[in-house]
Amino acid sequence: MKMMMTMRSCSTRGMRSSCLAINNFKALFHSRETHRPIVSSVEDAVNMFDEMLHSRPLPPIILCNQILTELVKLEHCSAVVSLNRQMGLVGIAPNHYTLSILINCYAHLHEMGFSLSVLAQFCKLGLEPTVITFNTLIHGFVLDDNLRDAARIFIKILEADHFKPDVYSFTTLIKGFCMDTLIDEALKVFAEMIDAGVAPNVVTYNSLIHGLCNVGQWKQATRLLNDMSSKGVFPDVITFSVLVDTLCKEGMVVKAENAVDMMIQRGIEPNTITYNSLLHGYCLRRQMDKARQVFNLMISKGCIVDVWSCSILIHGYCEDEQIDQANMIFTEMCRMELANTVTYNTIIEGFCKAGRIQEAQKLFSEMQAGCGQLPDVRTYNIMIHGLCYHRLVTEAEKLLTEMGGKGCPPNGWTYNIIIRGLLYNHEKSWAMKLFHEMRRRGFSAHASTKELIVTFGLRM
Repeated sequence: MKMMMTMRSCSTRGMRSSCLAINNFKALFHSRETHRPIVSSVEDAVNMFDEMLHSRPLPPIILCNQILTELVKLEHCSAVVSLNRQMGLVGIAPNHYTLSILINCYAHLHEMGFSLSVLAQFCKLGLEPTVITFNTLIHGFVLDDNLRDAARIFIKILEADHFKPDVYSFTTLIKGFCMDTLIDEALKVFAEMIDAGVAPNVVTYNSLIHGLCNVGQWKQATRLLNDMSSKGVFPDVITFSVLVDTLCKEGMVVKAENAVDMMIQRGIEPNTITYNSLLHGYCLRRQMDKARQVFNLMISKGCIVDVWSCSILIHGYCEDEQIDQANMIFTEMCRMELANTVTYNTIIEGFCKAGRIQEAQKLFSEMQAGCGQLPDVRTYNIMIHGLCYHRLVTEAEKLLTEMGGKGCPPNGWTYNIIIRGLLYNHEKSWAMKLFHEMRRRGFSAHASTKELIVTFGLRM
């Protein structure tokens, strides 16, 4: 009879999740062993909490924390805040772990004022904050791009008597400084870390290497790579991918290739990001045969070839004036439904530069007809430039006129492109009419546009 009632109560599809959540809670609550609750959605968590709030005795705080933790993993921070309030209303007192969860949630919601108010609750409840609590605050301020307060919290940890900063404290602050390209500050914190006897981990080194590479200090980044190996910290795929990307952007593709070989020798398999960086490096140097070899290698190794892999190769072929090769890859991307607006922009620009304006117009029309990728302002700018270059200024002006109606208003680049195009085609009065319209809309003439106006003897 009991089984029949249970089956009846769970028979409708809309009640299945609720029934599972409640039964899951009951099993947890009555079990003597500690099990982590299964929370697959906010609905599961709410149903469990509803059952918990009506049960007597009230559930232990450990169980509440476990459910809140699962919600954090599902990135439902606002739900955590709401459920915590309900816990307080029925008299379930938080512990230090609950408050740390709350601080983390407010940090991800960019509500650092509330995070600090939760810190004040520690004293109010007679609880002692831990280094994890302060690490969470540092992380929150870094997420909020507030490095001053992140550093202030870090100093508090340094001055504390009962605990000291750990590897996470140092690494989070280092990462924050690197993200803001404050490399000197990051290196100072790194030096303090070493002096304090805290061993850096792979994340610490990756943050510094990435930061150094972003400001072009690839030699120092390479030295750090060697330093971490000598200290028994093994580089991972992120370490090498960052280095490969920087070397390729600096034009040192051979060194980047050596870095990839070093990865493989150390048993670290390059991923899509690594190969995309190498692809980009060869394309920048117009070494399209090498680029294609990397592309084929990705496929043969079962590495995911994504939209950026294809777009990089298409752009490389377009720049190398191999538009037919680019179009072959583009056609395959469309067949696999991988092409995005950036891909369309790249191939349309390639056709324009190759003098095949009709094929560019055909692709532009396909976008407008509903291929799933709408033209953006860059698409219009590319087409207007191509039409002006091929003396089709009337059609270019039609595109300029229709942009606003298509929800894609022209920008400063649009006006500068068409004004120069009109001047090159000796449409002076038309060009100056658009010049004054551009200024009324708050856009400025580029230096090349001003120079051309002066060359044609016109007054601005």
